[in-house]
Amino acid sequence: MPIFCDIPDVLNKEFDFYAEMHVQLSLALQYQQKIKAALSRIVNPGEIRFFKKKVKYKRKKDSEPHVYEYNCHHLRYSETTVDQEGNIKVYHRTRFIKKGEYEEILHDASLCEYLSLQLNIVNSIIDAAKKMLLGSFYHHPDDIPDFEEEACRININIDEVAEHRQWHFSNRVIRDPAKYNCIDENNLSFMSRGELLLHNAFRSCGLLPKYEVLYRDNKSGKCYYPDFSCKINGKTYYFEYFGMMRDPTYFSDCCAKIKSYIQHGIVPGHNFVAFFSGESSGIHMKPVFDVLKSLGCGKSLLRKKSKDDIPSGLIMLDNSYHNWQFPADLLSMITIYAKKLVPKGHRLKSSEKNR
Repeated sequence: MPIFCDIPDVLNKEFDFYAEMHVQLSLALQYQQKIKAALSRIVNPGEIRFFKKKVKYKRKKDSEPHVYEYNCHHLRYSETTVDQEGNIKVYHRTRFIKKGEYEEILHDASLCEYLSLQLNIVNSIIDAAKKMLLGSFYHHPDDIPDFEEEACRININIDEVAEHRQWHFSNRVIRDPAKYNCIDENNLSFMSRGELLLHNAFRSCGLLPKYEVLYRDNKSGKCYYPDFSCKINGKTYYFEYFGMMRDPTYFSDCCAKIKSYIQHGIVPGHNFVAFFSGESSGIHMKPVFDVLKSLGCGKSLLRKKSKDDIPSGLIMLDNSYHNWQFPADLLSMITIYAKKLVPKGHRLKSSEKNR
């Protein structure tokens, strides 16, 4: 499985080296966790010990018993216990394994060797990525990331996403399977092609999103299910994809949903990103990747001055905006709330130095 993607042609193009390296580090850390999980389920043949066992057997016609000697396979393993005072003790044990289990262990020996080799390669890639990241921005103490904390956070997110997917399947998909008719290569189901593409973009950027997390409006009591929720650098972001903005009813519901989010502290550009496209137009995925990489490397989407008329956090994925416009009151509401949340400063990477 390749870890590093091909470096694109950066001639006449803006290329954020820090963002790209951060993506590759996240992917490598996830792959490292996957290999470790696989290795934990495989018994290492090197832990097998052979003990000679003797058995006496006497036949009726023999005067003296015969002694038969054969190899008795035992497996070494460690057992960890915690006493009442919280002290951790590790005991080394051995247990007998039957012939069938022994043959299975030998069968998995080649897989164990292959995964161990892959783990060493991934570890070297992770170390190289860390060095490149440390050299890609100013060496100020506040700028140096905690790689161990990031690795721990990724491991926790992997477990949380897996648990949520099980909840989503039993509480959403089973109740109305006809709605979730878009299936990806991992047999995960989505309501629309746009959501599937967004999910793939998250994974390509080293992010682990949750699909359709329950969100309740406390005032109206109405339940919403944001398309994606994702923890990025310890902060929870919500993502929506609105793909039928030329439909009047859909458009009205979209605006009401965004207003409800803002009233509950989910503000575009701060902790909420909405992607938009028309009903029959194509989807441009480059803006999606640009946003996800920016968030992944610790940048804020909010700026004091915006060059565009559309507030930050509202991302167009096609050219259909001239066919529909956001209401003036919604734009004003977003601007007012966003100005209160504009960060005083953010990490300055070396890739931004000469811009």
